Amino acid sequence: MEFWIYSSRQEHLREIMNTRYKSQFCDFLAEIIQQGKTTAEFKPDVQVDIVASLFWSMIDGICLHYSVLWENYSYKEHFRVTEEMVMNYILA
Repeated sequence: MEFWIYSSRQEHLREIMNTRYKSQFCDFLAEIIQQGKTTAEFKPDVQVDIVASLFWSMIDGICLHYSVLWENYSYKEHFRVTEEMVMNYILA
């Protein structure tokens, strides 16, 4: 997280991080969601890019909380519930 904050203040690093985040995380998940829409497994009105971004935002938040709270934070349960929430939202 410290590196993410640092890189956001450095123009050349910010560009690298944005590209990596978009191409390696969001685009990957967005492609899966789009395939699910195409095969009618997912709702047709799901906003692919927004759902992909929200998913990773929740995962990042869970990781940040765990980095501070350690074993006092039930990260596995939070991951499970995040997955369940996203699937309930997108499944047809």
